Amino acid sequence: AGTLHGVDSVLAGALSAMSRAEFPAACEAYRVATNGEPSSFVAWYGLGECQRLDSVVISDRRGIRFRSSLWSALKAYRRSIERAPTSDWLASLFPSIFRTTYAETNRVRNGRGDDASRTTYSAMPSLSGDTVALIPLPRTTFATSPPPTTWIPATRRGVAVALDFTLLWTERWPESGPAWFQRALTLELAGRIGPNADGPSAEDALARATRGTSSTLVAAQIRVVRARIALRRGDMTTAGDIARDAAREPYPSDPSVRVTLAPLAALIGDARAAARLAIPDTERFAEIPAVVADSIAAFRLRAVMGACEGLEQSASALESLFAAQFTPQELASRRQNLLQPAYRDAVPCLWPRAIAEFPPSIELDRVFRALYDGDRNAVRSMLHTVRSSRRGGTTGSITWDHLFPEAWAAVQARDSLGAREELRRAIADMSNMSLFTLSQVAQASGLRRGLELLAALTPRDTTDAALHALALRYSELLAPRPSKN
Repeated sequence: AGTLHGVDSVLAGALSAMSRAEFPAACEAYRVATNGEPSSFVAWYGLGECQRLDSVVISDRRGIRFRSSLWSALKAYRRSIERAPTSDWLASLFPSIFRTTYAETNRVRNGRGDDASRTTYSAMPSLSGDTVALIPLPRTTFATSPPPTTWIPATRRGVAVALDFTLLWTERWPESGPAWFQRALTLELAGRIGPNADGPSAEDALARATRGTSSTLVAAQIRVVRARIALRRGDMTTAGDIARDAAREPYPSDPSVRVTLAPLAALIGDARAAARLAIPDTERFAEIPAVVADSIAAFRLRAVMGACEGLEQSASALESLFAAQFTPQELASRRQNLLQPAYRDAVPCLWPRAIAEFPPSIELDRVFRALYDGDRNAVRSMLHTVRSSRRGGTTGSITWDHLFPEAWAAVQARDSLGAREELRRAIADMSNMSLFTLSQVAQASGLRRGLELLAALTPRDTTDAALHALALRYSELLAPRPSKN
């Protein structure tokens, strides 16, 4: 009794290999299972997962490459969608499938070499024939390397795959709210967002999603997508109205719903509502005291929102809290791991002195360090290098939690014109914005603060009509629609 036979035994072996991160062995077992039982959803989905999760980079006669093929994973995922037993089951698994399409322009694949040096690698998607390929580069050179010349065509190919997957899903379950919601996301990425779209639009899919769900979480996600679609169109008034409605009390009791809506409050600068919605978050550092996690979350929210008043005193309170909660032996590492990111967020409020004592861990840290040292030429040079590395892509590949502080740093380095042009390009290209733009408070706040900074940098008497129109978007976002009464 209790003994597994045939395909069930093979699947058990595959799952055991997955738990040990022995992905090639798991993939081999899942292939055997798909041959033995071609109708098995578990076998096909597992075959996709073992390839997606295998991040090992190898070097052989074919060059440096990932050991597994994400394109092969996508083929397995498609067969799993055809065999999924229920729409709800597929909905719980689809986010990882969707990420594997690389339809979003700011997605990279990370990996580590299998040699003694354990070199870290990253890759952006490129197009090889009609398939999406990922060619790894050492992490040390990746950040300053230009994107592949076929990067944008590769993401378009990824969008086509995502459209195929979601079409298959909605055809199997035409009344499924989650299926239509994911369909809306892919149509949004395809640029089919409104009534003039070529065929069914993202708005059409959102309407079907609304009718097909009773989930308060999906309903909140739909509101976020509607706001983002309005932003893509440049309709700041509608986006602001949706955000103001989300920021009104009473707030939902479900923490996941509150966290989903918090970026909308951040978009209109409502720090109180954003804090009530986002804190306490459902995610905490399990290894640190709750009082520390909550204090850091509250500090970072105020920092990214630009709520600068009293933030320096809050930083002092954090230091006292850390000294009380952690031993002298662990204090230095805890400060670097937890306070450095928080203080980085606060630099536009507290100036780069907030982060100067920490060793730089990302390029923005080096920019802030040069600013602290008074080396404006170095700041301008580093920002120029960062911008040059992004040429060939759209602003959808850059998130606003980077765009705003970079523009802020440029202004402090007396390059207001460069900052204004960078913001101008990003805001003019908002139709290509990342799906992440309204997924986090830092992203939504970065967009709002970027709009505010562009308005401040634009002369009132400018004769550049396009620039003037972009600068007006900040006030349009914050101004409620006039009452019809």
